[in-house]
Order: sequence, then C-alpha cells, then structure tokens
Amino acid sequence: MKTFLGYMLTFLLIIGIISGAIWYFVLEKRPVSLQMGEDGRIVFKEPSVLSPKAFEYIDQGIVSGGEMQKDLRITQIRFGVHPRFERLVLQTAPSTPEKPIRRPGYFELLKDKKDPTILKLRLYGYSKIAAPLPSLSKSDLLEKISAKDASEIRIKLKKPVLFKAYTLTDPARIVIDFEPIS
Repeated sequence: MKTFLGYMLTFLLIIGIISGAIWYFVLEKRPVSLQMGEDGRIVFKEPSVLSPKAFEYIDQGIVSGGEMQKDLRITQIRFGVHPRFERLVLQTAPSTPEKPIRRPGYFELLKDKKDPTILKLRLYGYSKIAAPLPSLSKSDLLEKISAKDASEIRIKLKKPVLFKAYTLTDPARIVIDFEPIS
C-alpha cells in the first residue's frame, strides 16, 4: 500500500510540473529565446518580467530583447526629445497582417567595435523596413540614423551616451532611450 501511494504521489507531482510548464509557456505565451554563448553552447534565456523603468542605462555591452520570429517588418520609426533623455521607437508588425504579433522580434543593441560613436541595432527575423528614417535635427545626442537592409540599423552619436532598450506590446515596439553622460 505504501509503495502504491508513493507511485501515485510521484505521478501527481510529475503531472503538476508538466501542466505548470504548459500553462507558463503556452497559455501565458511567455517569450523565450535561445542564444549562442561565447563558448558556442546554446543558452536558454527567459526575458525579464521587470517593468521597462527597472532597466538601467549602460554605456558598454549588449542589450537584447524581443522574441525569435520571422517575416517581420518595421512599420514606423519615431524619434522624440524629452527633458532628460531622447527616445527612438520602432513599431513592428508581421509581413502578413493575418498573423498579428504581440511582441517585437529579437534584437540586439551594441556599440560598434571599430567606432564607439556608432550604435548598431541588429534585427533578427525582419524582412523589410517599411518606414522612413526620422529626422534627428532636434537631437543633442544623435547625429544620423541609417539602414543598409532590414537586419541592421546604425545610429551615429554626436557625443557619448548611456542607453537602454526594451520592448512594449500592443502594438509591438522596440524602445531605445538615450541619456547624456554627465
């Protein structure tokens, strides 16, 4: 009898773990991403559930976010100047409107290794930038924005900045904030 109860408890525990995982990743549609580590191993990463304001500004390194998808496009690129920072917003959508998305595709924001006055926004799964690049004439921090294709946008800086990037949903957006280094 004790053995039977032990098996039943183990079985119920396993069923609970499986149903919890299904709820967490499928029903809640939590984004997950697989990334290649520096040593060549694939690393499973779950994005933070912190609010965007919790992310710190950085001046080095890589900021990444979004979720792996394919056949996306940038539909709008907006730029704004605020009292303490400047913001670039990239609105994203699927190439086929029948398949709406909630979150933007995966991206990485990093400084160019050869020229630290350039930030590179690498876009994964994007096939088109279907929006004009914004004017930066009112910017004190950003000089120029350019794109060769849908896989990378380059941001030329006027002076050193701190930056952070995060995603927003409904509509799916990549948000990049820039702050001057004091």
